[in-house]
Amino acid sequence: MRTNIVRVALLLSLSAFSFPFFANCQGPDAVPSIVANEAGARLDLKEKNSFFSIDLSADVPKSLPAMLTVKLLAPDDKLLAEASVSVHLSSTPQRGEVPLTWIPVNGLQDASSSRLLYEVRLEGISVPALSGILSPYALIPDLFELRFLGLDAVGMGRAYFARVWATRPDSDKPVPGVSLTASFGDEDDDTPKGMKAQVRTNSRGEALLTFHLPEIPGATDDEQVDLEIRGTRGNFRNSVTATLRYWRRAAVLLSTDKPLYQPDQTLHMRALVLDDQRRAWAKRPLRFVVHDPDVSSPLTRKPPASALLPPIGHSP
Repeated sequence: MRTNIVRVALLLSLSAFSFPFFANCQGPDAVPSIVANEAGARLDLKEKNSFFSIDLSADVPKSLPAMLTVKLLAPDDKLLAEASVSVHLSSTPQRGEVPLTWIPVNGLQDASSSRLLYEVRLEGISVPALSGILSPYALIPDLFELRFLGLDAVGMGRAYFARVWATRPDSDKPVPGVSLTASFGDEDDDTPKGMKAQVRTNSRGEALLTFHLPEIPGATDDEQVDLEIRGTRGNFRNSVTATLRYWRRAAVLLSTDKPLYQPDQTLHMRALVLDDQRRAWAKRPLRFVVHDPDVSSPLTRKPPASALLPPIGHSP
C-alpha cells in the first residue's frame, strides 16, 4: 500500500515539472491572454522622430518577455518606418514605448493617410499573440487645423484684424496654446513693420491677429496679397493661407458753379477724386447720378476722366 502511494506522488511531481502549463491549469500550447489599451495609445512627435506608446498586460502570474513591433505604412502599403522593443508582460499594465524615424512632414495629410500596425510576439511562437491597426491621425495629441475669419480686403495705412480658430481635425473641439505667426506676403527680414503679427490661441482655441499696416504707395485696388498664418503646437506645424485684395478708399469732393438753379438751367458739376494717399486719382471711370424726389428716374452721366484736370460732368 505504501509503495502505491509513493508511486502516485512521484508521477504527479514529474508531470508538474515536465509540463508547467498543466500545473497552472492550462494546456501545453495555451497562449496567455494579452490586452492592449488602444484608447490610451499615443504617438508623440519630436523634432526629427516620433514615439509610439501603449499599455500592455497579460493574465500571467509572473513577468513574461515579449517583443513589441510597430510599423508605419503609406496608403500604398509602402513601409515608412519600423522598430521593435522588448517588453515584459504582467497582470499590471506596463507601457511599451517604440521610437520611430517618422514625422508628418506634410502635416495633416501625412497623419491622415498613413497607418500604424503593432504586433506583440511571445518567445517561441511564430504568430503574433496580439496585433492591431491604428491611425496616427487619432494618436497624435498635438494635431490641429486652422480656420481663418476676416475681411477679404485690406486697407493700407489702417489696422487690420484677423480672427483664427484652432480645432481638432474634423471637429469643433478647441485646441489652446497654439503659437501663431502671420505675415503678409513672403516673410523675411525686409518685411515692413506692421505686416507681421504673433499671438497664441486661448482656452477656446481662438486668437485675434492685429496688423497696423503701413502705407504702400502705388498699390492698386485690384492687387492681391497672401496672408499666411502658421501655427505650432509641440512639434506639430500647420498653416492656412488667405488671399486678400488691397482696398483703396477714394475721397470725392463735389462742387457746382452756383448753389441754386432755375428750371431749364444747366448744372455744371466738378468732381475732384483723391486716392488713399490723398493724391489726384487720374483716369478712373466715374458716374454722376442726380436724384430728384419728384422724378422717378434719376439723371445719369458718365463723363471722361482727365489725367490733368479733375473730371467735369454736365447735367441738363
